[in-house]
Amino acid sequence: MLQVRWMRRVAVLSVAVFILLVIASVSLPDPNANQAAARHGSRTDVDFAQKQFLDFMHGEAPNMKGQFGGSISSHFDPKAAFKRVHSRALQMSKQQYNREDIAELCRRARANLIAHSLLFEKSELLDKLSLDETTKESVQTELKSIVGSVTSNLYPWLEWKDVQTAVKKFQSVEPAKEAGIILSVGKSYFPLAIHAIRTLREVLNCSLPIEIHHAGPELTTQMIEIFNTMPNVSTIDLYDHFPENSHDNLVGFYSKPFALLASSFRKPIIMDADVLFLQDPARAILNASLSFHQHGQTFFRDRTLTNQFFESWFAYYPLMIARKFGYRVPSPAVRWFRALDEYPSLYALSSESRYLMARSHHEMESGVVALDKGRPDVLHALLLVCKLNSRVEREAVLAQYTNGDKETFWMAWELLRVPYKFNPGFSGMIGYSGGNMWLTKEHTCGQLVHADQDLQPLCNFSVTPRWNGGILKDKFVSRRNVFPFEKYAIDSEGYMEGWDWTWKWSLKAEHAHVLWLGWTGQSACFRPRNVGKDLRDLSERQKEMTARYTDMYFEILDWFDKLVQV
Repeated sequence: MLQVRWMRRVAVLSVAVFILLVIASVSLPDPNANQAAARHGSRTDVDFAQKQFLDFMHGEAPNMKGQFGGSISSHFDPKAAFKRVHSRALQMSKQQYNREDIAELCRRARANLIAHSLLFEKSELLDKLSLDETTKESVQTELKSIVGSVTSNLYPWLEWKDVQTAVKKFQSVEPAKEAGIILSVGKSYFPLAIHAIRTLREVLNCSLPIEIHHAGPELTTQMIEIFNTMPNVSTIDLYDHFPENSHDNLVGFYSKPFALLASSFRKPIIMDADVLFLQDPARAILNASLSFHQHGQTFFRDRTLTNQFFESWFAYYPLMIARKFGYRVPSPAVRWFRALDEYPSLYALSSESRYLMARSHHEMESGVVALDKGRPDVLHALLLVCKLNSRVEREAVLAQYTNGDKETFWMAWELLRVPYKFNPGFSGMIGYSGGNMWLTKEHTCGQLVHADQDLQPLCNFSVTPRWNGGILKDKFVSRRNVFPFEKYAIDSEGYMEGWDWTWKWSLKAEHAHVLWLGWTGQSACFRPRNVGKDLRDLSERQKEMTARYTDMYFEILDWFDKLVQV
């Protein structure tokens, strides 16, 4: 009788949760919302006018195919839009703002980008705004004032006097500094960084210069000396590039965008120390990535998950039922970003994106990011990423809604209305067959993998800090327990139900000491929807590479253990 009562309670609660989820999903954004007229007199009116004007500066027109923003209607008046955004920019340039107000931060960053573009990149547009010579000269003076005051107010740690100086510096770098690789490294990642460098040099024959970035005491003197003795490798202390009162920004993975900014390369590729490439990144990213050639950036997607619901089994099943009926339930983070970005781009609402349409709580993975800092719009977006990851902004707001630095990259591009595009595919898994009593042989278990432009495996890295090691199963179990690399599965459709982020058990004797149950730690597994298309065996060449990576890892581990003992 008691069991029946509990079953009834569970059923009633499940139905209640389902109804709440359905109600919550009603607020999904309308793909045509950014075409609607903005509310006059409000701050969102200025936001909409800014985004319309930025779309206009990007050359968009009504009903234009392949446009990024899509806000331009047949009734758009460039002169009226400029008058509105310019008047607001003049006001903002004379006022301080609350740093916890992310919407106002983005408003000012857009005003800065508009003013900078009209001064230096698109000055011919001033003629299209029907300004006479006297008015044009006056407006240019005002634009210079906006750029100077807003830049110093938003980015007081910028080591150049203004953004244009930085743009010219990166556009005129010597050929040896045109492109390179950055690793942001702390003490605990030292052996992994050594491993990553050696795999790039000795297996992939990658000749790009490498910079090791650290924040002051994050590396010991001995570690710095070892890095500096490696061919074409140099170390950079971020403390030397940013004033002392901003050093509290440079913490852990939050320092990665600052490392991108401080790098001497025009086209840096920043990679986590536990990333292992299966192709030369110079060829696969800088030469072959369409997004890099079109927009000066290469972003990779994270796995498709709404993980806040996976943490609660009570909400998991109602959520799955809701999804089966076509309802997508936005997370608190998604709701926050919708309120912040009230007029998203068409790209953010397209099938190529998931976040705003609540198809995934995760959109981007920042284990590998490539940028062209010689492009002014890219540099402005990078500055906003740095600002979003600064201590005040991240502790007050961002840390509540984002998992580290990763989402702040595409969010900054979206909020600034700078065109961007993700690399093809929705990430995937590389490792071994997951066939056991719970999973089928069509599941691939192992580490997250990203694909190149042709959906071939490009690089793999850990999914969470727990799995920090491109070939390690679980650092808390053993530093010598590595994955067998046999196959990979690409998520080409953004398929949430195919991901299995549950506990995986093993009865292997070497793991029996953990919880006395043979616990191997968390394991990520994925079964693609189209198994015949997206599940593939690694080639013999790729298997040989991963075998060399494993041997090299053990060699470095033995060397590091002896180094520590000295």
